[in-house]
Amino acid sequence: MFVFLDTEFTGLQQDTDLISLALVDENNESFYAEFTDYRPELVNDWVQKNVVDNLLYKGEYPFYVEKLRQVRMKGCKEAVAEKLKHWLEHYKAVEIVADVGHYDFVLLLELFGGALSKPKNLSAAYLDLNTIIAQAYKTTIEEAFDMSREGILRQNKVEIDIGSKHNSLYDALISRKIFKLLHNF
Repeated sequence: MFVFLDTEFTGLQQDTDLISLALVDENNESFYAEFTDYRPELVNDWVQKNVVDNLLYKGEYPFYVEKLRQVRMKGCKEAVAEKLKHWLEHYKAVEIVADVGHYDFVLLLELFGGALSKPKNLSAAYLDLNTIIAQAYKTTIEEAFDMSREGILRQNKVEIDIGSKHNSLYDALISRKIFKLLHNF
């Protein structure tokens, strides 16, 4: 099963904290979590404006809701990791697809305590959507990186869900649509 991952975090440095995480599978089942234990002092103005201000559950206390394989939660890393492991148990095998996922995938593995502690059904590698886009459009990965994901969908007359860029759930849903478009499924 392909599962589309996006994370938002406090900054582009090694010592960063997850702010939110979303996974959406091929069938549109999803897991979305916001973290209560990221360090606010690591949040710069750009992250505040583009990530924190786009969270779905501003200021709310920890919670967990699951309905028809749609999980929404807010909690600390340990609570999110526990619920995510449970959500992933549903799949025989999970292949992660992430758009420029070198941060996202490492942070996902770190959430589980590192690569050696990941769930057994989770692949140890991920598919990079940016590279797939570069190949599909016969361009460089740098040029693909600068391509608007929503623009790719609009150009191909694919409907875009309402949401905010840099909200991990919205971005994971956009990645899923682009992957499906480029793989004709």
